[in-house]
Amino acid sequence: MRKSLIVFFFLLLANITIAKEEKYPVREIPKPLLSKSCVVIRDYSLSFKLISKGEGKTIVHIAKTILDDRGDDYANISLQYSKDIDLDINYIKYYDANGKLIKKVRNREIKDYSNNAGYVLLGDGRNKSFFYTPTTYPYTVEYEYEEECDGLLSYVKWLPVSSSRVSIQKSSLKVDIPKDIKVRYFKENIDKEIVKSELDDRIIYSLELNNMKCFQYEPYADYFEIFPYVEFHPTDFIYSDYSGNMSNWKNWGLWMNKLIKGRRELDEKTKNDVDKLIKGISDKREKVRILYKYLQSKTRYVCISLGIGGLQPMKASDVGKTGYGDCKALSNFMVSILRYAGIESYYCEIGNGKLKIRKPDFTSVSQTNHIIVCVPMKKDTIWLENTSQNIPFNYIGSGNSNRKALMIEDEGAKIVNTHMYSYKDNVNRVNSEIEISRDGKVSFDIKDIGSGLLAESYIYKLDESKEDLKKFHKRLISNGSSKIESIDYKLLNEGKDARVLNRVKYSVKLSKAKNSLSIRMPFYNRIPLKIVRCRHRKYDAVVKTDYTHIDSIRIKVPKDFIFLKKDSVLNIENKYFKYSDRFSFDKGVLVYTREYIEKKARILPKEYKAYYRLYKKIYKRQKTKFKFVNLLEITKNISSSDKKK
Repeated sequence: MRKSLIVFFFLLLANITIAKEEKYPVREIPKPLLSKSCVVIRDYSLSFKLISKGEGKTIVHIAKTILDDRGDDYANISLQYSKDIDLDINYIKYYDANGKLIKKVRNREIKDYSNNAGYVLLGDGRNKSFFYTPTTYPYTVEYEYEEECDGLLSYVKWLPVSSSRVSIQKSSLKVDIPKDIKVRYFKENIDKEIVKSELDDRIIYSLELNNMKCFQYEPYADYFEIFPYVEFHPTDFIYSDYSGNMSNWKNWGLWMNKLIKGRRELDEKTKNDVDKLIKGISDKREKVRILYKYLQSKTRYVCISLGIGGLQPMKASDVGKTGYGDCKALSNFMVSILRYAGIESYYCEIGNGKLKIRKPDFTSVSQTNHIIVCVPMKKDTIWLENTSQNIPFNYIGSGNSNRKALMIEDEGAKIVNTHMYSYKDNVNRVNSEIEISRDGKVSFDIKDIGSGLLAESYIYKLDESKEDLKKFHKRLISNGSSKIESIDYKLLNEGKDARVLNRVKYSVKLSKAKNSLSIRMPFYNRIPLKIVRCRHRKYDAVVKTDYTHIDSIRIKVPKDFIFLKKDSVLNIENKYFKYSDRFSFDKGVLVYTREYIEKKARILPKEYKAYYRLYKKIYKRQKTKFKFVNLLEITKNISSSDKKK
């Protein structure tokens, strides 16, 4: 009897424990949040406490319900840390649709590994992760982790949702700052105000966002204008024993100068190399070009992100001796050799790729991730991307162009603009010479020139093998049975307006009707039209591309063949884009030309439907067929038919 009571007691205790673990049942999610969602964030709370200017602690609690397999990635945990960030995962738990605990992750199941890629020479970045394989849907993942940071250049970035089809049931932010420390913050795409309260000698900032329906994907939507986010940053700070102030960009530049100070002295061999290279050269621009080519031939890119090394460049003398460095080290080396040569130049911070300086009036480290070099000139400033051994002189690519950069000067820093490109600069010009034989064999000679930012993809193919180039061109050519005979890439000129010639010769065999031949256009390098339908648009469509595509095609056909023109000439022009084409046929030669210009634009939701309809006309035009018939054969057939009658 006593044994039975003991067993009963432990069973009851176990049931009570399991019952306590039942959390986040799907039935408690408001129905509007389920509509068109694949994930519902049940709770996302971020709490940050600043202990001193250089030390802070963050606690994050997250619970997400995964509704179907489209949301599985959200159930995986992947958290980064380093020697300056202590990371502890308190727990990871998974629940079924009713809120019953189905998996509690043990510490030994969490992988802890270096996240340094192969190009990272020195780095202390690590990652703690756990990947879950679901058996049923829906299910919920809940986890909590703590971070303690030693050295803070940024306090908080709160982004409760960052993709479409994700709803928020509950989210909160709490930032706890000592009264005597100045803090700066901004919020975007949030109507609610941040609540500020005082508790003893501290100031508490708080914000809640609850019951937010998911965002639906809309083509060309700028999600920086849609998703809610908040950032908190210091005014005065200490990082790796370097104290500074970032109330404005000038002060930030003064701090950066502390990191660079004493790191521009060159080794003797590099000095001798520079002296020899520019001896007898008087033109400043030519000197810069020669020294840039020297940098490219002498160095290679590796990443260094070890502590302060993530911000402080290697010494220029060490780069000269070893021949390697990251963007900071190589740019600092480039500035060092230019200044040694008596040429004014500057180390510049920039947001590369998707990251940009979007708030030039708000100083923060979260807006930049790369370093390039600026060389002021009277007529046209030179910009140098120093991490590539192949990129042309004064060409910084789409990742650095059309944006703001932070120029670090001796007296601080200031915002400047990099190369700006328009549709007049970014041009793809394709000249095609085509000859069709009577048996349906078609020979192509294509001269494709990319200019401005449209030269970029060609630039990176200048050193590719012939086999890789053939594979690439097979994808560009409409007919899969094509035989590529020759490929040649050539850099025509450097600078902002760099141009690359891509010439390819190939042949295909067309299916030939008894008395006709036809070829579909385009057969090579279509205009990259990506617009898609969006029936119920809510947000502006922001078209960021800006380019011109020009085709000039000459098709020579056998004697006695004539061209059957099915389509009339198409001309469309509005404030967003321009399209025109025309045909002419004379003495066995068809000449076809077309021009498409796409401009940067902001299209209002109410305008999008009309915009899409016009765009679709151009897209359909890309499927045009050129058809030729043998007039002599048709005449013979008609005559034979008449005789039989």
